[in-house]
Amino acid sequence: MKKNYALVIILICSLLSGCGMVNSGKTEKAKIGLILNFGGPNDSARNQSADGGLHEVARDFGSAVETKMFETAADGSNEEYLIRLLAANDYKIVFLFDNDLGDRLAQIAAVYPNTRFVRLDSSYKSALGNLQEADYDIQAAGSAAGMLAGMASKTGAIGFIDFSAKSNESVFEQSFFQGIRKVSRTGELVALTKDKLAALQKSASVKTINPVTQPPVNGKIDIIFANGMYAEQLDLINSCKSLPLKIITCGANPLEKLTAEQQRLVIATFYKNTGATLYSVVKQQLAGKFQSGVVRYGLASGMDVLLNDKADGLTDVQKTLYKKLLKDIETNQLGEANK
Repeated sequence: MKKNYALVIILICSLLSGCGMVNSGKTEKAKIGLILNFGGPNDSARNQSADGGLHEVARDFGSAVETKMFETAADGSNEEYLIRLLAANDYKIVFLFDNDLGDRLAQIAAVYPNTRFVRLDSSYKSALGNLQEADYDIQAAGSAAGMLAGMASKTGAIGFIDFSAKSNESVFEQSFFQGIRKVSRTGELVALTKDKLAALQKSASVKTINPVTQPPVNGKIDIIFANGMYAEQLDLINSCKSLPLKIITCGANPLEKLTAEQQRLVIATFYKNTGATLYSVVKQQLAGKFQSGVVRYGLASGMDVLLNDKADGLTDVQKTLYKKLLKDIETNQLGEANK
């Protein structure tokens, strides 16, 4: 009988307390890691946005999460080491910006099936169950920027320059021109090379052939769309301060760092809100959900448009109309641009 009593006690102990493994009510923290590209959290672009999202995660989810941020070396050579380091230390999600890993990230993710990997601002098509390729709808952003330029331009001559484009080919150009055509039938697009930009800065006028529409453009440019890194956009803003024109920036968010004089030129900025993506993924993961494969983030979920009231580039009526047009793009109500 004593042996039976002892057995009952052991069973009760096991059921209630785990015999020394008592559940204190504490839940294990979800460890969230972020690996920034070289340039760090103050680049006024996607690094800074993602770092801000990580801080919001720490603030809003408190004791449920543990966050850590790393920055890669200038050449990105230690990125794989940092990814493996976080995964090997039981990080639940690892966010990163790809340097040269390419398809190798899927191979790394396969080695650590308990970690979720999110490649922010990705152009890859991996379909692994624990890997998300976060893509951004830059065509929608280009179209929205074109609509804004078409609404704001008074001369109909709109400049376009993409500092990040290779061989002067830009994925933004066609969608940007289509955006202009949605609101204006008179606007012409002037593709600005560095030489033409220098001429513009001297005289505020330019004559060129638009590669999209072909007819020559004669007239004063009063709006410039510029895609590129913050430093390139800042150089453009500073070189145009004495000219009677406005600038739309894309790819970075320079507004918060500009002086009042510089802000006078920038009517809006478009940028990839990688921080919002990071926050959304963490929230879903804490709820037991994770979306793998290619996920596209658009104007309603990952591309931010900030209108600058200090630039006086749009009337109140135009701003109201433009916000309505943005909603139409988000819900895909505009369809293809008018031919």
